[in-house]
Amino acid sequence: MVRVHVLQVDRNGDNVDELNDGIAAGRTVSDWQMPKGAKPGDLVIWYAAGEQKYMARGRVDASPRK
Repeated sequence: MVRVHVLQVDRNGDNVDELNDGIAAGRTVSDWQMPKGAKPGDLVIWYAAGEQKYMARGRVDASPRK
């Protein structure tokens, strides 16, 4: 079963910039934290804190690790 994870990007400018870089590249550009229970194939949706604004979506491609 595919799960949907909704993740908030905080207002820290560096984090928003990193998300925008990932959107431009079409993939994450660094090791983003995923929910502990995320599994490959799950859907992830990112939104901007304080704005309730959709930013990006994507699929988990590997299990999270410490």
